[in-house]
Amino acid sequence: MDQFYFPILIHGYFTAIICVTSIVATDAIFIIFVQHACGLFIITG
Repeated sequence: MDQFYFPILIHGYFTAIICVTSIVATDAIFIIFVQHACGLFIITG
């Protein structure tokens, strides 16, 4: 158990960082798409 404690811990940290980063990036691109669509509607409307 002690032999694999730190590799498993580091793997968990990196996995959590990657998951949080992907969620934030997905939300950010969604916000950008919505702002772009709203801008297009303002221009055409």
